[in-house]
Amino acid sequence: MALVAFLALQPGRRASRERLAALLWPDADATQARLNLRKALSLLRKVTPDGDDLFRAQGEQIKLRADGLECDVDALEAATRAPVAVDAPVDDLTGELLQDFGIRDAYEFEAWTRVERQRIRELQLALLTRRLDSEIDTPAGAESAVRTALRILQIDPLQEGARRVLMTLHARQGRSAAAMEQYRELADLLHRELGAQPEEETRTLYQDITRQRRTRPAPSQTRPPRALRETPATTTPGKPPARRGHRIGIAASLLLAALAGSQFSVQQSPETVALGPLTTILASEEPTRPAVSPNGEWIAHISRRIHPGNLDIYLRTLSGGDPVRLTTDPALDDNPAWSADGRLLAFTRTPATGDAPCRIIVMAPPNGHERIVGACRAVSSTRLSWAPDGKSIYFADQAAPGLPTSLFRLDVETGRSRALTTSPAEIAGDEAPTISPDGKMLAFLRRTSWTAANVYVLDLTKGRTRQLTTDGRRIWGLTWDRTGKGVYFSSNRSGDTALWWAPARRTGEAKRISVGLLDFRLLTSARARDRLIFEAVSDYSDLVQADAAGVRRPIGDTPWPAEGYSDWFADVAADGSLVMVSDRDGSERLWIQGADHGQPTAASTILDAVLSEPRWSPDSRRIAFVATRDGGADLYVADRRTGRITPLTADDADDASPVWSHDGRHLYFTSRRGGFWRIWRMNADGSGATPFSLPGPRAVRIDSSGRIYAVLDGRQGVWRLSLLNDREAGPRQLIVADQQSWDWLNWDIDRRQLFYVQRSPDGLSGRIRRRDLAGGRDESLDETTDLLLLDAFAVRPDGSLLLTRRKYGTRLLATDLIRTP
Repeated sequence: MALVAFLALQPGRRASRERLAALLWPDADATQARLNLRKALSLLRKVTPDGDDLFRAQGEQIKLRADGLECDVDALEAATRAPVAVDAPVDDLTGELLQDFGIRDAYEFEAWTRVERQRIRELQLALLTRRLDSEIDTPAGAESAVRTALRILQIDPLQEGARRVLMTLHARQGRSAAAMEQYRELADLLHRELGAQPEEETRTLYQDITRQRRTRPAPSQTRPPRALRETPATTTPGKPPARRGHRIGIAASLLLAALAGSQFSVQQSPETVALGPLTTILASEEPTRPAVSPNGEWIAHISRRIHPGNLDIYLRTLSGGDPVRLTTDPALDDNPAWSADGRLLAFTRTPATGDAPCRIIVMAPPNGHERIVGACRAVSSTRLSWAPDGKSIYFADQAAPGLPTSLFRLDVETGRSRALTTSPAEIAGDEAPTISPDGKMLAFLRRTSWTAANVYVLDLTKGRTRQLTTDGRRIWGLTWDRTGKGVYFSSNRSGDTALWWAPARRTGEAKRISVGLLDFRLLTSARARDRLIFEAVSDYSDLVQADAAGVRRPIGDTPWPAEGYSDWFADVAADGSLVMVSDRDGSERLWIQGADHGQPTAASTILDAVLSEPRWSPDSRRIAFVATRDGGADLYVADRRTGRITPLTADDADDASPVWSHDGRHLYFTSRRGGFWRIWRMNADGSGATPFSLPGPRAVRIDSSGRIYAVLDGRQGVWRLSLLNDREAGPRQLIVADQQSWDWLNWDIDRRQLFYVQRSPDGLSGRIRRRDLAGGRDESLDETTDLLLLDAFAVRPDGSLLLTRRKYGTRLLATDLIRTP
C-alpha cells in the first residue's frame, strides 16, 4: 500500500528507485533496500490487473501509469483551483489518508503521511469554506450552511469563522442558547489546547447575542459573517496536494497479504530525527542566505529586492512583521553569521562591481557600529562561521587568484588569518565552513566542480580531516546538529533535493530525514534548541527564442515541461537542430529537436549525472558535453544516430567548456589539470590531450576565422588569445570589458559575432549585447532579468537567441525537529 500510495501522490506519478528505497526501507543498506523494492514491484505486478503496464520502469525512475488509478483528491484539487465554487467530493472523504495503516520503523514514510493528511485537510477546509460562503449568500441556504459549518468543525474544531457562522444562524433561528454553547465550547478548547481566548470578532458576536437575548428576540435579518479568510490549498510550498486513489486499497490489500511472510522489516536506529510542523517565515523570488540566531528567534538574511539595486542584510523574527534593514552601504553585503552568544553579526562586503576581494565586517544588530575585522585574499564572497568563544571566524579563501579555495581561521582582534586546509590542486576547493557546537570540529564542503561536492570534517584539535560522503553530488546547505553528533546537509544524492544527516564523530552512512516533498537548499540551525531554518525552492525553466527586436516566443512545438522539470543548456547545429539538457522524463539527459521545430526526442541514455554545455560537431552528427558523476566533471560525446555515449576524459580534474575545431577533428576544452584553469586540445576520440593556453581561461570559444577567445578565471571581460605555432603566446587582447567572470557560461560566438552579458552589479538586470568582431560595432539586444547565471544561451543560424526562461521561488521555513528514542 505504501509504495502504490506514494507513487500515486507524486507529480507525474513517478519517483526514483533511490527515493522509494530510502523512504520505505530507511535503515536497510542501499543494496538490500533496492532488492526489497524489486520484490515489492514484482508482487504488485502479479496481484494487480495489467500490473506490467501499470507499473513501468524508466531507467532509474518507477512510474505509475497516469490513467491507471482514479484519485478522488484529483477532483478536490481541481475544485480548489476553480475560480468559482464547484461540486467536489468533499463529503465523501470521511477518513484519513491511509487510516489505520503503517509500516514498522519507516519513520520517513510516517512523516510523509502526516504531511499529506494535513494537506488533504487544508484542501477540504478551503472548499468547505467556499461552499459555506456561497450558502450564506442564498436566502434558503441556512440549513445547508449549518451542515457545512459542522463539517468544517469536524475537521478542525478551532476554525473560528465556522463557529461564528453557527452562532449567527442559531441566533437567527431563536436558538441563542445553542449559539452561546458554541462560543463556550470554542473558548474551552482554545484555553486547553493553546492557552488562548477567542478572537475579538468572536467575543463581540457572543456579547451581542447575549445582550439581544436579554432585550429582544434574536435578529432575523442579520447576515452571518464570512466563514474564514482565504486559506491556501496546501501547507507546503511548490508541491501539489495529495491524491488518495479509490483503487489503492484493493491492490495494496493483496500486496500486504503477499508480503505477510517476507523479511521486509528493518532494525530501529538508536535515535530518529524527523521534521516537525513547518512555519513560513517569508516567500521570495531570490535566495535568502539565512542565518538563525543561537536562541532560534531571529533570522538574518539577504535581499536585493526589498531595496532594489542594493544587496543588504535584513533582520526579522519568526513571528512575522516587517524586516529591519541592518546594512545600507552601496556595496554588496552578504553571508550573515551570528556569534555564539547572539550579540554580534558578521558578514562579507564586496564592492558593487563584484570584482574585488571581500572584507569581513562585524556589527551588533540592529544598529550597532560596523567594524572591519579582516579581508579576503582573492574571493569576493564566502560563508562565515563564528567560533563558540567569539574570538575567531572561519571562512573560505584562495591563497592566490586561480588557486582552489581553502579554509582559513581569522583572529577577530588582530585581523590575521591562517590556512587550515589545502585542497587538491585540480578541484574547485573547500568552502562553506560550519563549526561544531563545542568548537572542536569544522564541517565543510570539498567541491570537485561547480555541480559536485562531498562533506568533510576537520578535527581542529588533531588536525585530521575525514570524509563523510563519497558520492560527489550537488550539495547546497550544511549545518551542525545541535547535539554535535552529526551534520545536516541538503543534496540531490537520491535524485531529488532532500535533507540528510551524517554522523560526524563516528563512521556510518548518511541518513535521509526528509520525505522528498520539499526541495531543500541553504540550511541554518539554532545552537540552543532543535530548530532548523531552511530554504525550500521551486526552480524550473524552459527555452524561448528571442529575435533581433527582443521579442520572445516559444520554440516551435516544444511544450513547457511539467512543473518541477526543466529544459536548459541549448546549442544549435549547422542544420538547425537543437540539443538541450532536460529532466522532463525524470532524469537528466540530452534531448534533440529537429530543424522542423517538432517534438523533441531523447538523444542519450541516462547517465545518472549532472549534464551541461552540449556542443554540436560541425557535421551535426555528434554532441560533446560535460557530465558530472561520482564527484568528477568529465567530457563525453553522444552519437546522434545511435544515442551511444563515449567518455573522452576520465581524470581527477574538473573539465569543462568543450568546443569543436572547424574540421571536427579536435576538441578544445578547459581543465584544472595542474592546478590552474587553462585551455587544452585533444583529438575527437579523446586521445592526445595537450595544453593549448597559458593558465587563466575558464571558458573557450572559436570564431569562423579560427581565432580563440576566452573568459578568464577571476578576471572580468572576454579576451582574444595570441597564437604562435598553434599555441598561445604573447599578450591577450581585451575585446569587451563588461563580461563578469562568474558569467563564464553566458557568452557565445556565431561566425564573427560575439554575444555576451552586461549585467548590473547586483545581477538583477542587464542586457545581452552583440559585438561585431570585425568592425567593432557593439549593440544591445535582449534584457536578462531572468537569465540564469550558471546557464548558457545559444545563437541560431538566423541570429536569433535561445534563452533560458526561469521560474524561481523561495520559501524560508522553520521547523522544530522531533527526536524519537
